[in-house]
Amino acid sequence: MINRFLTTIEQALQQSRETIKRYYRQRIIVESKADASPVTEADRTVESQIRQIISQRHPDHGIIGEEHGSKQNLAAYKWVIDPIDGTKSFISGMPTFGTLIGLTHHNRPKLGVIDMPIPVSYTHLTLPTIYSV
Repeated sequence: MINRFLTTIEQALQQSRETIKRYYRQRIIVESKADASPVTEADRTVESQIRQIISQRHPDHGIIGEEHGSKQNLAAYKWVIDPIDGTKSFISGMPTFGTLIGLTHHNRPKLGVIDMPIPVSYTHLTLPTIYSV
């Protein structure tokens, strides 16, 4: 059964990665939620896409989302979604954000995935030699 859930997550993440990459480091409108935290069109779009995939594959499951609230709160299985955890990093063009998808069964954690959709690469700098011996 867990493989079926992992397949759902992978399908959702494939879609969300494409969307996130389209918005990443682009000029986007940033709004403030009621709690003063930032939200973008990318956050809302990615969550909508993930919700759609989950609803198609598991219509009897509940969903709790960061941007669009809850549905089917009494369902045995509930998915928990944060489409872009680290929106401030996303907005500033830093790759230190991710998509979080969790699954609970009777309100107990069953499965959780963190996806970092933008690969991080490192560059090193070598300081010029000040003294040579």
